Amino acid sequence: MKKTIIISILLLSIFSSCKDYLDLVPENDLLSIDIIFEKRASTEQFLLSCYAPFLSPREGKVLKDPSITGADEYMTNEYSRNNSYSSANSYLIGFKLGDGLQNSNTPLFPIWCKNNVEFNKDDKFDLNRYEAIRYCNIFIDRIDDVYNMTDAEKKQWKAEVKAVKAFYYYELLRQYGPIVLVPENISVETEIDDMQIARSHVDTCVNEIVKILDEAIPDLLAFSDKSPSRIKTFNREAAYTLKAKVLVLAASPLFNGNSWFGNFTNRNGEPLFSSVYDAEKWEKAALACDEALYYCLSTGRQLITGSYSNETPKIDVILDLKKSIMDEDYNGTEFILGSVMTDPLSGTDYQLKLPRYKPGHTEYSTNIYGNLNPTMRMVELFYTENGLPINMDRTWPYTDRYKMGKETSNEYKNLVKLNEEVLNLHLRREPRFYASIACDKCFWKRGLMYEEMNPYKDGVHGTPDDMIKVDVPQNLTGYWVKKGVPDEATTNALMVSYVVSKFRLADLYLLQAEAWNEFEGPSEKVYDALNVVRERAGIPPIQDAWINYSSNPGKINTKEGMREIIQQERMIEFAFEGHRFWDLRRWNRAHIELNKPIRGWNVFGKDSRSFYNNYEGPIEVWTKNKFEAPRDYFWPISSEEIIKSNIVQNLNW
Repeated sequence: MKKTIIISILLLSIFSSCKDYLDLVPENDLLSIDIIFEKRASTEQFLLSCYAPFLSPREGKVLKDPSITGADEYMTNEYSRNNSYSSANSYLIGFKLGDGLQNSNTPLFPIWCKNNVEFNKDDKFDLNRYEAIRYCNIFIDRIDDVYNMTDAEKKQWKAEVKAVKAFYYYELLRQYGPIVLVPENISVETEIDDMQIARSHVDTCVNEIVKILDEAIPDLLAFSDKSPSRIKTFNREAAYTLKAKVLVLAASPLFNGNSWFGNFTNRNGEPLFSSVYDAEKWEKAALACDEALYYCLSTGRQLITGSYSNETPKIDVILDLKKSIMDEDYNGTEFILGSVMTDPLSGTDYQLKLPRYKPGHTEYSTNIYGNLNPTMRMVELFYTENGLPINMDRTWPYTDRYKMGKETSNEYKNLVKLNEEVLNLHLRREPRFYASIACDKCFWKRGLMYEEMNPYKDGVHGTPDDMIKVDVPQNLTGYWVKKGVPDEATTNALMVSYVVSKFRLADLYLLQAEAWNEFEGPSEKVYDALNVVRERAGIPPIQDAWINYSSNPGKINTKEGMREIIQQERMIEFAFEGHRFWDLRRWNRAHIELNKPIRGWNVFGKDSRSFYNNYEGPIEVWTKNKFEAPRDYFWPISSEEIIKSNIVQNLNW
């Protein structure tokens, strides 16, 4: 009977309105759950079903991760908005999110219930999270039946699967708000009405995630204690980090006292949000960040520093910054949890990001598009060399930022062209700017050479076209993203793999600073957490920067001022990594930021004056972006799933 019930659960769970999971596990395997959990080898194979969406992640992949192209960090032209890439029929549909084109019939990037009609029909490992949770529940329930495993190994594997289940809950929570909790699978013999479980209050969801992680943490191994074959699976540092991230999310304005959702209830009238702000949520989050950092540091995790190029100190910093997000073999000390970023679609990420050379150039290739480009908002976001916003540094020429200047200091050798006219906006910026952005008369290291960028019309990297076209790839902002593109990735070497971080240590430091500032206001521990990240970034400590160089030195003494500073620090440190997409939502700022027009330069200009719009400032290159509050703060659940499961839909969908 038990075996029959489990098989039935796999086939007829309340969440099985999505049918593609049946293709993942052969029919014979569905009929042999008891046999699978007799031996270690077959149990480990079943474990892959639990890990499928975790080990085949979206993070960082431009075709699959909505956070990469769904905010305002990138711009692309109509060619890539409408063109498919590879045999998988994949599109840059993240931009549709940014343009407000989400829908409830066939939601974009669903993880509650997969449509199987979107970007990658062939990716059977991209399970919806409830399918994966179902496998996790089976594994947790049956792992103790295996006869040829030690009790210690069973505990370790069970703890890893519990942590993965908590991670799936976290993904669902940040994307959909209140979710349906599934502590154990439902028997097919259950009455239909009892199968239709309601969504839980967001606080209940958070508490359940924390409970699962607290159960898992004692039996998880530290990162350094894991064998190479299990390095991708959850470690104890990652579980502590996830707990901190969940509690910060719960304390943030989107979930904590948000009046928009005060009347959002289940069908029986039970509230799903608390409309009253609770400051103690920030204390819980802050303590969780402290706990996570203490443990991570005790096991040898630290920000990557000390990459010596023997060129200039700034280039040394840039090498550190590159290694902080790209690692070849899980050796980076900053990584808490990561996964290999090998693009299965013939290097599509690099094809879109690498500069498209002028036709006739030896590096010209029709396979390089070069039209996934940073927006002016991101270019202006980065600090000055003094570690301040460009409009707050009294030593930096903010009013003349769109005029030309010159760099004479060898400190900027191989970053900016020296002793020639360069746009002031590109001069005397912090190392993270030069590590992330490629721009006119600045250098991009390609292989062993530093290449000067020329985005003017008919320039080496400029467009040969006279107007905007929809049938060819075009760079419409005049910039490129260096971040996340290895030096080895070139026109003729696209398949470069590296480890992309799910969690890295800098995230914990900045979450710690944010949580303590929100709970207590500015303090030394807030400054100290920020300064660890700032020191690695090659900029002055926050107190020195604001007191000695800013036009508003008192800003660091107020909670509101520090909130703005911490938020900008996060957006800079994690630029182009997908954090901005989620952070703007949890801060309740997405409707403020994501409705602004996208700006860039006149890429059809043949010289600096015409390219830079007569030095009068950027021009609008896209105005179709749209974010509607409160609707777009959470994903719609598919209309079909709403009908079948009888749950409430998110607001305004």
